[in-house]
Amino acid sequence: MSIVARATADTAASADRTLGPIAGEERVVLLDVIRGFTLYGVLLANTVPWFSGWGLLPKAETAARASISDEVALAFLTVFISRKSQTLLTCLFGLGFAMQLVRAEARREHGAWLFLRRLAGLLFIGAAHVALVWWGDVLWGYALTGGTLLLFRQRSTRVLVLLAIALVFLPKFVVLVPVVSAFFDRIIPSPADRAVFDAELLAVIRGHDYLDLVRMQLQRAFFHFWRHAPEYIPWMIGHFLVGYAAGRSRVLEHAAMHLRAWRKILVWGVALGVAGGTASAVKGYFVRHGWTPSTRWKAALVVPEEVAILAMASAYVAALALLMQSPQWQRRLTLLTPPGQMALTTYLSQSVIMTFLFYGWGLGLIGTYGPAACIAITLAVFAVQLALARMWLARFRFGPMEWVWRTITYGKAPPLRRSA
Repeated sequence: MSIVARATADTAASADRTLGPIAGEERVVLLDVIRGFTLYGVLLANTVPWFSGWGLLPKAETAARASISDEVALAFLTVFISRKSQTLLTCLFGLGFAMQLVRAEARREHGAWLFLRRLAGLLFIGAAHVALVWWGDVLWGYALTGGTLLLFRQRSTRVLVLLAIALVFLPKFVVLVPVVSAFFDRIIPSPADRAVFDAELLAVIRGHDYLDLVRMQLQRAFFHFWRHAPEYIPWMIGHFLVGYAAGRSRVLEHAAMHLRAWRKILVWGVALGVAGGTASAVKGYFVRHGWTPSTRWKAALVVPEEVAILAMASAYVAALALLMQSPQWQRRLTLLTPPGQMALTTYLSQSVIMTFLFYGWGLGLIGTYGPAACIAITLAVFAVQLALARMWLARFRFGPMEWVWRTITYGKAPPLRRSA
């Protein structure tokens, strides 16, 4: 049975439900494809530099070790992957909230209360992920800030977009003001010496003391989040609003009605994304080789970099929306729907697999491979995830962590196995 047919068949089991998981008929195949595509980008962006340890090594060491293929890989990641996948993932969170509210209103449910319960469950899962598996989790940050979306439910789409622009751009300029920067440096907790802290974390990751690893991961997550909080929290909320505006307009549910707009977004998104991304790649090359950009340089690059990130992310969505109009491409791209349908499980299992490969409790390969080799590793890992997700969903209605999340949210366990 095809994925689309299975999704429709699930409807009967949930026809009389007033509060429960998304029914099969309500799934948007394009949205699952976008999620699957985004999750590979997230895997790639997290592997280089974090899982592989490349970002924890001293700059002098990475500059000396980087081959030509590594430099090309880093430039590719900067232009096409880095922060684009995070942007898409964050927008998808806001979009999912909008779709949840639309459905809740149609069923005359209390969508806000349900959303807060989902956030509580997500916070629990994210905190466990940080402590037990990997410090770089984004779920707990989404859970802590996601409730702000409830403040903007009655705002027009135009207001949402304007607020999103202000939240994404203005804090980045504000934190560059010397007085403001000095203020945050005093009040935001941070390690006494960042290089020493990175070296300690790397040593613990390479070791075999799991309790010490948990302690260091909690410290790293705490320092990393709050160090960037003045600009990262508004950035998250701004992209939540972008996704919320898109979800409320139901543009992905009716993608075929906007083909002309998708084509324009694709052309302009690639043009702006490549231009701004190339500037970021050049900056990154010189930073890795000892250059420290001044405040003026940082301020000058804020707009080009952020526009490039959102433009390229939008271009990816446009490209997928256009390709899904072709039956041949639709058959190919729906291979991405299984990990997209069980996005939470896919995201968390990526951390388990990659920490097993690179951390001392597993194969201990951290610091061994450069960016080019890591791209090959991620392709192999995601191919395995595609196959496993497809096999799982052939037998079960949700991914295992989606089932856990729904159980926490609704206070009862939904049926997991598919009916014969």
